[in-house]
Amino acid sequence: MATNYTNPSGFPEHIPSVLQEELRIRDIMRSVYESYGYVPIETPSVEYKETLASKGDISKEVYTIARALAEGDSKEDDRALRFDLTIPFARYVAQHFNDLTFPFKRWQIQRVWRGERPQAGRFREFYQSDIDVIGNGSLPIHFDAEVVAMVHEVLNEIDFGGFTIGINHRKLLQGILKQFGITDLENTLRIIDKCDKIGLEKTINALEESGLKKDEAEKLMNLLEVKTPIDEIDTFISQIEANNDLIKDGVSELKAIASLLKGKSNKNGKIVFNPKIARGLDYYTGSVYETTIDGYEKYGSICSGGRYENLAGKFSNKELPGVGISIGLSRLMYILEKESLLPFDKAGVTDIYILLLNESQRFEANKVADQLRSAGIRTQVSHDGEQKLGKQFNHAEKSGAQYGLIINEGEDSAGTMTLKNLNERSESIVKSVEEVIKIL
Repeated sequence: MATNYTNPSGFPEHIPSVLQEELRIRDIMRSVYESYGYVPIETPSVEYKETLASKGDISKEVYTIARALAEGDSKEDDRALRFDLTIPFARYVAQHFNDLTFPFKRWQIQRVWRGERPQAGRFREFYQSDIDVIGNGSLPIHFDAEVVAMVHEVLNEIDFGGFTIGINHRKLLQGILKQFGITDLENTLRIIDKCDKIGLEKTINALEESGLKKDEAEKLMNLLEVKTPIDEIDTFISQIEANNDLIKDGVSELKAIASLLKGKSNKNGKIVFNPKIARGLDYYTGSVYETTIDGYEKYGSICSGGRYENLAGKFSNKELPGVGISIGLSRLMYILEKESLLPFDKAGVTDIYILLLNESQRFEANKVADQLRSAGIRTQVSHDGEQKLGKQFNHAEKSGAQYGLIINEGEDSAGTMTLKNLNERSESIVKSVEEVIKIL
């Protein structure tokens, strides 16, 4: 019976050229996050099921763990792989409370696992890139704007083209639903949250089935369908009557967030008010966010999040409100590669490749390589000094090197090296490693 040596469906892996681009993006994320004072943390891949249990409807997607050769009842059957980074972060803050400085701002890039059906841009194992800030007792609303500004900066620096960050407020949306006489707010929020996936007509039908009259369902969705630039949020607010506390609170906080994001939108990244955003997870209590790549909305949100007042409190008797956003790094990479939004043409990590005229040059070549590496130049020495130079040059180009270096031999050229620019097909004679370093 033949063995199928392939990676399982939903568990992606990359060739080096793609992974190099992903690492570049991770570096951008870390740089931006830390420029705002966010610190890195890591949490275990495995959490207790009780920790992961939430009010959201994704418990069916959790991967439990067990040892393959375990006998009898396993003492580990109360554990599972994390499905996001937010709940483990909330547990982390409660557990390490006395060792942290508040507001505690962290970034985290790690794998998570969900047992959902693999499809375009959706995986069972994938990377998330999270930023969150948690307060002790309270958390100023300006952090809701700060996390949006950070994501906007990250996506701009990646430079793949246009994107749109949508912002809404759960209280405002809940208040509007109450105006329509809806009492089962959480179920209705879930229906609205799926609108982009199932379409407007099916959403209206689902609202009807939940008890709303068809004309009221159509009126509600017509109101929620309009997106407004964040700087023009008053245009939407003027259309609704602030006749309950939920609307009043939501409008007040949205205005504060919008005022801090004024002027942030640019030709690549738009920030808009989107009253249809609900977010299906019940732990969100305030601002909510979703982000799509312009022209590729079919893939869904690449970045989402919001404010949660009580999530960390589940693990502590303290009030620990937070706000955060998660970039689906694996989904983002899938779209960028699938749609050719970035060049994935970097063959390797080598800056300069030292070619050998013969194997007796290896010791001297290694000394030169050590000097170049000490200067921060990524250097590779030919693996076979008996190969013809043509084959060595071919390997140098495949390794991604921009330069090739040959240590010359013979009376007339002793003590010199030939430096070849492999991209420009030019060459020059140099007399020292220092001269090479200056050119590079």
